[in-house]
Amino acid sequence: MLCNAVQFAVADTYYPSDEQLLAWNRKRTQRVASSTTYRALVHLTGVKLLLRAAVRIHAMFQQGTELRVEWLSETQAHLFLEHPPYLQLGASHLANEAVFGAMLEKAGGHAVKVVMIESSPRRAVYRASWSDL
Repeated sequence: MLCNAVQFAVADTYYPSDEQLLAWNRKRTQRVASSTTYRALVHLTGVKLLLRAAVRIHAMFQQGTELRVEWLSETQAHLFLEHPPYLQLGASHLANEAVFGAMLEKAGGHAVKVVMIESSPRRAVYRASWSDL
């Protein structure tokens, strides 16, 4: 909860519009994904393997929440982020559009599009699509 509070305070102060919030989160995620620690993992996996690994990694570090992937096709998936009621809210749900999109791009996805299609007190659902080129 403290992390969410800090994120909201920074976002409200410096990135008050949805577009600014998304741009800030995309830039932060791109920097993290370009770090030595993440670069090899992200670049070597490809989009599908990255999503599979993200589910396992999320389970290790985000106890009490769940990330689930439902495959729609070879290049489309729904991403479900489920959590206790009100743990995350609209702005943090929205910020994940940029986080997921940046990671899929770093994993080699082209024409990546991630759109939040549901946000409720218990979960957010995203539709992700990309091409492998």
